[in-house]
Formats: sequence, C-alpha cells, structure tokens
Amino acid sequence: MFSILKYMYVSLFGGSTMKSFSKITVLTGSFLFALLLAFVPIRLSSQPTNYCVVYPPDIPSGYSYVYSYCYGPLYYGYIVNVKIRDVATGNWVLDWTTGDNNCYTFTGQEAKLKLGKSYQLYFTFYMPDYWYCQYMTQYSYYRYCYGLVWLDWNINGSFRDANEFIGVQTLELANWNSSTCTGTYGPFNINVPNTQTVGKTRIRVAHNMFGHYGGVGSTGCYLYYLYDYPPYYFYYYAYGEAEDYVIDFQPDIEATFPADGDILRANETYDGSDANHPRPMVRMGSTQPSGAILRYRIVGPKPSTNVVYEGLDPSTGSIDINMSGYRQYNIQRARGTFATSNAGFRSNRGGEYKLYVSVGGTAPPAEASPSFTVAWDNDISVTGVVSPKTNGAPRFMKYLRGQTIRVIGTFQNTGLNTVTDFYAYARIVDPNGTEVYNRTVHFDANNNPRYSPLQSGQKVDLEFPTFSTNTVGIYKLYLDCDLQSAVDQEDYNDHLPRQGDPDYTFEIAYEFQVKANRVVKPPLNEQLIGNRPYIPAGEFKNMGVSVASDFPVTLAIYRLPDTLNAVYQSTILVQDIQSGTYNTRIVDFDVFIPRQSGNYLAKMYCTHPEDPVRTDDTVWSYFSVLGGLAGTYRVGVGQDFPTIDSAMNALFYRGVAGNVVFELTDSYYQVKARSYVDPTAPAWDFRSWILNLGHNADLNTTYTVTWKPSTQKSLTRGSITIDLVSPTGKGIAFGQSIKPSNEYSVYREYQTKGSISRKYVNTPGYIIFDGGPQKSIKLRLVSYSNGGQAIYLGPGSHHIQIKNLIIENANSNIANKTWLPMTAYSPVYGFTYTPDTLLQGTQVLAYSAGVVLRSNLPYDQLEREQSQIMGLDTIPCNNNVIEGNEINGFGYGIVSLGYGQLWRETNYVKYYNNNNTFAKNTIYNVASAGIFLGYEQNSQVVGNRIYNVNGGSQPAYGIALGGLGSSSYKGYHNIGITIDKNEISGVTSNVSAVGIKVEQEQNTLPHPYLGEVKYPDVAESIQITNNSIWGITTGTGNAYRAGIHLFTARKPSSDIIAYFTTPKAPGYYTRNDKIANNTVVVSPNPGIVTAYPVAGIGIQSAKNTVVKNNAVALLDMNVDPNNAVYA
Repeated sequence: MFSILKYMYVSLFGGSTMKSFSKITVLTGSFLFALLLAFVPIRLSSQPTNYCVVYPPDIPSGYSYVYSYCYGPLYYGYIVNVKIRDVATGNWVLDWTTGDNNCYTFTGQEAKLKLGKSYQLYFTFYMPDYWYCQYMTQYSYYRYCYGLVWLDWNINGSFRDANEFIGVQTLELANWNSSTCTGTYGPFNINVPNTQTVGKTRIRVAHNMFGHYGGVGSTGCYLYYLYDYPPYYFYYYAYGEAEDYVIDFQPDIEATFPADGDILRANETYDGSDANHPRPMVRMGSTQPSGAILRYRIVGPKPSTNVVYEGLDPSTGSIDINMSGYRQYNIQRARGTFATSNAGFRSNRGGEYKLYVSVGGTAPPAEASPSFTVAWDNDISVTGVVSPKTNGAPRFMKYLRGQTIRVIGTFQNTGLNTVTDFYAYARIVDPNGTEVYNRTVHFDANNNPRYSPLQSGQKVDLEFPTFSTNTVGIYKLYLDCDLQSAVDQEDYNDHLPRQGDPDYTFEIAYEFQVKANRVVKPPLNEQLIGNRPYIPAGEFKNMGVSVASDFPVTLAIYRLPDTLNAVYQSTILVQDIQSGTYNTRIVDFDVFIPRQSGNYLAKMYCTHPEDPVRTDDTVWSYFSVLGGLAGTYRVGVGQDFPTIDSAMNALFYRGVAGNVVFELTDSYYQVKARSYVDPTAPAWDFRSWILNLGHNADLNTTYTVTWKPSTQKSLTRGSITIDLVSPTGKGIAFGQSIKPSNEYSVYREYQTKGSISRKYVNTPGYIIFDGGPQKSIKLRLVSYSNGGQAIYLGPGSHHIQIKNLIIENANSNIANKTWLPMTAYSPVYGFTYTPDTLLQGTQVLAYSAGVVLRSNLPYDQLEREQSQIMGLDTIPCNNNVIEGNEINGFGYGIVSLGYGQLWRETNYVKYYNNNNTFAKNTIYNVASAGIFLGYEQNSQVVGNRIYNVNGGSQPAYGIALGGLGSSSYKGYHNIGITIDKNEISGVTSNVSAVGIKVEQEQNTLPHPYLGEVKYPDVAESIQITNNSIWGITTGTGNAYRAGIHLFTARKPSSDIIAYFTTPKAPGYYTRNDKIANNTVVVSPNPGIVTAYPVAGIGIQSAKNTVVKNNAVALLDMNVDPNNAVYA
C-alpha cells in the first residue's frame, strides 16, 4: 500500500452494483499531477453562457421594419489572429488563428491568466477583397477602423460594468499594410488584480470599420452601425467581426504538498526520503522575483486551529521565507509539534488538516488553503452531498414544491483499515427549524451482498429514502456516520457540515415566483440631471422553478413629498427569465426626462399572474435631480472650471437652467481635439444638443451661453490666446452631428436609441463668442491637416454669434489653400457633396478660412445612410452673426456654403443658408477672397473692411458670390444678398482681381413630371450699395480687373473675350439687382501694360438691373491699345 493515497470511488444508488476503481492515484515525487483545487471555487470548470450575441443580434419584437446585415467577412475585414502575452515572461498564453466565420464567433479557446500579473492583447484583421482594400486605403473617405476589447471581470455574463471596457484603438487606413490587407491592434493592457475572483469568464475582441459603440458602460453587444427606433425601425449593419475567448483566472500557485484531498499516514515522516514521502513544498507558475516571500503553515486536526507545522527561512529562522529565484520551494526548516528535525512533516494524530500558503513581498500576492487528511487506523467520514443540490453557487438550484427529491450522501474510508460496517444518517430541517426528515442507511458489507468492503481512501454514495414537501423555503441537510466494524478514531469528520462550517442548504420553490430585485437605474441616492433623458432600468429575479415569461413590470416615479401622483410611469412586458444560475434579468423602461430639480422616489413592481407570493413584488429607490447651469462661471486656473474642457463637460452634461456666461481669466488656453473619441473631431466641439439651451416655445424662454473675457482681461487687446489644436483642421465647431466628440453629450449617450437620439443630433443654437470692444480674445488655429477652418458652423447652425475676436492661422502651410468644396447631382447617386479636404488621386484639395458656414449632406456614404435612416432634419445655417472680428492669414476670411437644392417628397426645395449677417469684420492677408458666399439667401454683408488679398496664380476677390461650376460640379448662385458699406482695397492677382464679384450659375435638374427645372427659380435681387473699392491690381498684363462685376456663369474658353461674351446658360439672366452709391477706383499697374479687360463696374446677362449714383475712376493709363474692354 502506498503511503500517499488518493481516493477510489464507489457509487451506490439504491440497489445498484458497486463500481470500484482498481487503481489508486498517487502523487509522484515531481508533483506533476498535484493540482491545487482547494482555493479554486467549483465554478472554475463552469462559466457564464448568457453573453449577448453580436450577430445575428437579439432583436426585440414589435418593430415594423427590421434590417440586419453582416458585411465584415465580405468586405470590411474579419479577425484572423488573437494573441495574449505574459508581460513578465514574454510568452504567449494565447495565440489563435481564425477564419471568416461570421460577424461573431465564440471560439471556445482559453487563456489562463494569473492573479497579480500583467498581460497584453493583440489582434489582427484581414480585409478579404483586395480591390476594396486598396480603394479604402487610397481613395475612400472611410479612413478609420477600430479595435475594441471587453473583459467580464465579475464573471456575470455581461460586459456592461464600468471597468469591463478595456479600450479602443484606432487604425488609420492610410498607415496600414495595404500590400497584405491586414491591420493589427494592440497592445491592450490587462492587469489582473490580486483580488480578482478565480474562475472562467470571457473576453470579447471586435474589429469594425467606420465607427464603434465602445466606452465605459458599453455592452459590447453591437458592432457599428445600430439604429433603434421602436416600434418602427431596427437597423443593424455589422462592418467587421467580434470574437469571444475564455479567460481562466487562476492564482499563481500551481501545486502544493500536501495537496487538496491528499491522505497521509499517521506516524510516517514526509521529508522527501522517497517518492511516496514528499517534502512539504510549494510550486509557482513562474520563477519568483528577488524579494519574494513565502509563508507556509499547517493547522489542525479540525476543529482545532492550532499551528502544528510552520515553515521557516533556513538562514534567518523567520516565518517569512526568502523565495527569491525559486519556482518550487521545498521547506528546509520548520517548527511545530509535527515538524521533524529535517523539516519533514510527521503527525501522530489522524484527522483533517488545512495548509495555509501565501506568497507576497515583491511577488504578486497569491494564497492557497488546501485540506488534507492524516489517516487513523479506523476512520469513516462523510465527505459530500450528491442530492439535493444546494441553492448556492454556482447552480442556484431550486426544487418545485411537491417534487420528489433524492437524498444521497458521499462517505469515505479515511482510515488505513478496511471498513465493512457503518450507519449513515440523514436529517432535514425546515425553514422554521423543525426537523421534518430523519432516515438511516446501514452499510453492512458482511451481510448485505449489495455492499463491498471499503478499502482505505475509497468512497461510496449512499441513497436515503426520498424527500418531498409542499412548503416553500430554504431547508438544511445534515449527514452523519457511525463506524460499527471498529472504533472510529476521529469524530470530527463524521458530520456534515463540519463544526464551524456553514449549513448545507437547499431550496423548495413555487413553479412561478418573480421578485423585484432592485432598481438598477436610478440606484439609491443617484443624482440625475434635469431635462437630461434617462433610461430607468430594473432587475427582476426568478425565484421559481420554471421560466418566467411575458409578465408586466412597472416603474412609477414620484416627486417628493407627493407620493400619490406619479410624474412618470412605464409598464413593459418581460419576455423570459431563466431559473437556476442566471435567474436575473435587467430590463429598460421608457425614457424619463426629469423636468424639475428636487428629491424623487422610484417605485418598481412586478405582477406575474401565477406568482402566489406578493411580498417581494415591490422595491423602492430614492434619488435626486440637479438643475442645469445658470449665471456666470469663471474659467481658468483656480476658478469655477480650471479648463475650457471641464467647462464644456459640465455644459454638455448638465445643460442650462438660465443664461450662462463663461468668463475667461487666463492669458493662455489650449483646446485639443478629442481624437480618442472620434478621429474627425474638431478642437472645440459644440455640435449636437445642449440641454435647455436656446428657444423653448412651450415655456417661452430663450437661454444663451456666452464666452467672453473677464473684466480685467477685457481691457487689453488680445489679452487671451486660445490655441485650437486640431488634426482635422477644424477649430471651434457648431451644428448638427451624429459624431459629437464630447463624451457627455446626450446624443453620444443615446446614439443607438433612435426614438431618443434623433432630437439631440441638432444644435439648439444661441451660443455667443464675444471678445469685447478691445477684441480681447485671440483664436489661433493649429491645424495638422491640409486645410483648416478656425470656426466652423456646420449643418443646422443657427443663432450663433461670433463677435469681436481676433482669428489667426498658426500654420503657414495652409494659408494659400483656396479650393472650395462643391456639390453635384446624378440620377444614380442623387445629391453628393465633397468633403472639406478631398483626396483626388494623389492630389489633396483643401481650403482654409477664418469662419465657415457650411450646410451639406454627409459625403461619407455610411454616415449618409445613417442620417437617412434617422430621418435627420435638413437645416441650413441661418440667423448667425459674424461681426466685428479681425481675421487674417487664411485662404478666405469668411465662407458660407448652403445645401443648394434637395428633393423632398414631390419636388425640389431650396435649402440655402439664410438670414446670416457678416458685418464690421476686418479681413486681411488672405489668398483668395475676404468673403465668399454660395447658395446663400437674404443675408447681409455689411460694413466689412477687406484688404491685402493676394491671389498669386489664383483669382483674388474682396467679396465673391457664386460661380465655381465645372463639368463635374454644380456652380453656386445666391439670392437676395445685401452687400453694403464695405471697404475693399489691395486686391491683386496674376489671373483676375475683382473688388466685388457676383457670378450667378444656373442649376438645371431633372424632374419626374416637369422634365427639368432650373434654379434660381426667383429673381436674384442682389443689392450692391455704398461700397468703397480701390487698389485693384494685377501682376501681369494678361489678367482681368474689375471693381464690381455682376454676371452669369460663362462658358469656359481660352480666349478671354470669348469667355466673357459667351454665357454657359444662354437665356439665363440675373434679375432685379441693384448697384448704387458705390465708389470704385481702378488703380494703375506700375510698369505693366494691361491687355485684358478692365471694368470699373461690369454687368453681363442681367435684367431689370438698377445702376445709379456710382463714382468710378479708371486711373490705369498704361493700357494695350488692342484691349477690347476698358470701361
């Protein structure tokens, strides 16, 4: 007989035949099979299975239209390899290669991560369509893809807890390996805490093109793009793939001696003298660092907690053993009753013992506490329960009332001699403490042929008579044994539970019983924000045996002290809640928007029709509501908000409850684009909704947000400098957006909830920047793009005021960028818009401007589809004021471009920027034009001072309206613009120089029943009055000049006269325009003979034009005699 025994196992259910294992499992001297199990919970072998599936998605019922597409494996890339590396050793603990399975795969592959250690995850994707790969890399606007990782730390089958989103990485396609069509994300750092629960869980990796739904609190359930608008639309496009892997969290202790379940012989020494008598030891998963400390002690026999053996450091005698450089440490010095002189372990008393091992110091902390037995000659013990199953972890089993329950216990011969005769007892106590079951089984191998003698270490399962009850509740089971074939030398292990151990419980339940478990959102004492939408959620628990389905749950909210009249109530049907391990479900209620600050009570209850227990149907939660910002706040070091970013976070999160003024107190600020949120983000993002800002027609209130210098700073010109640092070239951005970069924006929080988010895409407007009479605020655009716009009013911008600012360009490389974005129409693609920076082959086209107002549909096809799905409002820029600013160093001072014409239902509609004011600005040192307008209506250009416009080899204009059409793009025109009291000088170019140019280009569009229609469809009515223009020069004689030029678009020609005399659209005239009271001086070009046309005021293809009271002086006397136009 070996001296170290593992158990043999016998199963006896009723009259079944005993099954015995003929071999005794032995711990070898190297302990290769001595796995440490004592400190690993039973759930180590199991794991949650209730994770959401990324594709096909779990689509709620009740939608009129449901669309779901998986594009990743076809075009946009799928994951091909996932690796996890041990940072300390450099070894890969996971290296798995996959294929193009679907948009979601549960691989089942497993990585073992040790507590207290650090790991790094990498994964690679492949874009299968080579042509598409090349196109995406070189030509497409879809320039980014995203890698995301979630890890279910708390092993609950969900990735939505705050710390479970590991991170997102962005890969710019321009920088990836286009030759192999692969890209790699990583490293993602995974630092396993020492307190991590041991067990198996999942990690989810995802690759997706275009966008993502990552972030703190994200669920990991969807790739991009999702649009959820109940009860009408559910759209889901998966542009990538997600994969799940199993993570097995383990302590770093691999093995010990004694190990869990070992049976040692009494009065034998375990000192490593032979393979059957190993020395006490600990083996780790890796070599321990310098400064690692080991503690090792054995206590017992139970119930005693006396330390009978304790390892010591061989050099110091301390209980802190130096484990530096060891992977396996054999105890070399020890003390205690059962410690031998050579540090062996020798017990003269049988029973159950417990080994406590801990590793620390500089090593990652690890602990283990295996139990083992020192065998008496005669000892029978009860070791476990087969049935009934416990109601505790991991299965949380419940039995239906009235159900017949088998009662089975496991008994073991833990002595050295054979056991032939013992009694086994089972008792059950009900929830009230009354014994309701007491049965006995006699194991008699001498007289009953059903039983065979139990050899040392052998186990047997004995079945008692069945148990049944109709009374629900938690019951306790007690098992005992009494040896008859000899005198039992150890009483402690004759009972289950052991002395000092928790009771063994099982549960009897109704078939249907649902409990309102907790209000998840808002939790107790949560503080909500007034007017901010909030989706309440509740957790319900199935306390019954059967699946609970289709029962109503309600959440009612009361504003205290009134508990009778609910300010909100939502009732929904819960589909299914499983019984057993995963017997809870969190459900979302309808959106709640708290309109008043104060204290609130949330009451949540369920009403399952077959639930006989009503005492657990209701639960409450108290919370409060905080109002928005109101009043004056100072922004700067030591002030109300230390940075502009912090003020913006508060503004987006809390919104406003009145007029808000942010006073800038510092001399310098830097605002950087939040590229980690969205790679296309501007430096300073006002896009999308700000709560309660603007005009509220229902309440008849209008609240504004103003940014201005503090009183002290307002006394000095340019006393405040704000650097706008932007990789995309956008400085301050306003308007509508489905990609706002502020994490606290309402839209970003609810972007997948179409019924909520649609409203919050728009901007409420009423934002004011005012540098004061001294122009105390200086904005500097620090652009890392090929173009740049310091202030950008995007689609939907309205009631924005940009006043009295100094606006400068810090990047001289973009100062001469003058290409302007255009729009086109085709029967196939409809209306399309170029981006602000266009990659055309190898050429990058871009422009720079101090202030831009641009209304356009998304040029990104995916973003355009999203906008169409959401049914976004088409709102041109309107009622904005750009006044009193000083702008210099750009291609343009101010640019405003409307949508143009768009089809709506049965006809085209003009969506032109309108009713904007561009007044009293000083614009100088620009390359193309001080002000350019296209698709603008009823706006004012008044009182501006424009000078030093140097076009070089490009045209130069003081003020330019319309034109720029080509064979590929529609040209611009304008309607009802007033150009009044502007001063323009110093406009020069080697191509053409004009003080005020108004070029009207007719757009012809096909119509389903009218054949075609033409725009403008009303009189243009441009008013050019009271302007002063001088200093219009050219650098060559072959360049045309004009003080004011009003005309329709011309047909391209290399001959300048043919060009000016041939309209692009014969029969089209600009109508009802007025040119009056202007002063125009055409200055001489020193040393240059002017061969091209020169006009003080030029008018072509116009009808009903009023021209009066203008003063025109042509002072250039050095004109070629053959010049056809000089007037």
